[in-house]
Amino acid sequence: MSARYFLGVGLTLLAGCTAQPVDPANEPTPPLQVGCQFEVVERSAAADGHYQQVQFAYLSDEGGVPKRFVADTLTFPPGSVRVELFDQPELANHETVPEAAIKRGAIAAINGGYYGEEFEPIGLYLINGQLQQPMSNESGLLTGVLSIDTAGQIALDTRAEFIPANAVSALQSGPFLVDPGHTLGIYSDNGKLRKRTVVALSGRGETIVTTASPVSLYTLAQCLYTQPDAFGVDIVERALNLDGAISTGMYAKLASSTLSKPEEVPVRSMLLLYDK
Repeated sequence: MSARYFLGVGLTLLAGCTAQPVDPANEPTPPLQVGCQFEVVERSAAADGHYQQVQFAYLSDEGGVPKRFVADTLTFPPGSVRVELFDQPELANHETVPEAAIKRGAIAAINGGYYGEEFEPIGLYLINGQLQQPMSNESGLLTGVLSIDTAGQIALDTRAEFIPANAVSALQSGPFLVDPGHTLGIYSDNGKLRKRTVVALSGRGETIVTTASPVSLYTLAQCLYTQPDAFGVDIVERALNLDGAISTGMYAKLASSTLSKPEEVPVRSMLLLYDK
């Protein structure tokens, strides 16, 4: 299904964000069909990239009840931002995602990878060249690796693709919502609705960071795959799920406001983005 912007909704501002609203469209909103559809609620500049908040509606079958969720997305052109994997090993001294970003002068930030009950990272964990946790090949969940090179650029690889020598920092996560090569990564819906954090790369190499209100991984994968316009790109070439649910947090300095959505519990790691 081709992407359609269903404009004209009232502003639904998250965490005090006051981005520039879109103008209403002149044509009426068509009826909801099977599949993922969206409406852009807000747009704003964010450093050299842009931010948009999108409300999705998804039908899995004719006559079903629509599933709805909201996604906040930052999209940056290739090479326009520098990314750092920030580690906070001490639970007692933890900072929230917005706090860490503001303190270090980042233009944006999201929460990072999975961690255990003792605040230890789960799966591969490499910080500034120091290996703290080796690769896990046992989990069917941790199918991907997010790595950062010396220039602060992100790569999203499968476990088999990942080359340690190319990475300064890395964490293991998953599953892939869109598999490398632009193929759908989730094929069944377990119905679990959770807040989500996702990092993706477009076919042109744009970096995409997204947080979403409660939604199943299947639905989010379908929307990433079929409606790339909603995430500000032509094609989502690959998209990796990070830790979500109560760990989901996001921060962004927008053109005329600030988006600040702290996580509900302390997180071990986060991605900080800097204007290059």
